Amino acid sequence: MIYFVQSIATQLVKIGTTKCLAQRLNGLRIEAGGDVDVLGVAKGGRPEETSLHEHFQHLHVKGEWFRPEAELLEYIKQNARPWHRGLGTFTVSIDEDTEAGLQAFLNSLEYRPQFSRLFRRAIQEFLARRGFYSLPDLPHRQHRSRCVPGA
Repeated sequence: MIYFVQSIATQLVKIGTTKCLAQRLNGLRIEAGGDVDVLGVAKGGRPEETSLHEHFQHLHVKGEWFRPEAELLEYIKQNARPWHRGLGTFTVSIDEDTEAGLQAFLNSLEYRPQFSRLFRRAIQEFLARRGFYSLPDLPHRQHRSRCVPGA
């Protein structure tokens, strides 16, 4: 994914690529010398990033950082989508039979380390909203964090 972030301190805009922006943000804060705003993200990889760097070469300051002039900001507005950390909120409507089936499935689940905390939390919240029991807090095996594509 291509990302566009703006340094709060310098107002410069970075055009970069990453597979996981959530994990990349700490490094970006260090590079920027403080907090950054994510202006947007777009589909693409290194070839598209290189093309953007060449297109906006006249705004280049250093590395992958560019002056935030109207042309670049308008490009981002027209071609990038907002980025939100995590999955956000969504509503699902299901009938009683489906809900009963889901409850039976959840009742049969055994703890498995591959279930992420996010997935487990989503299940717990789903059950709590419907007045069911929640999954017990079980210890989590230490593992590397994984990034959801597009997150």
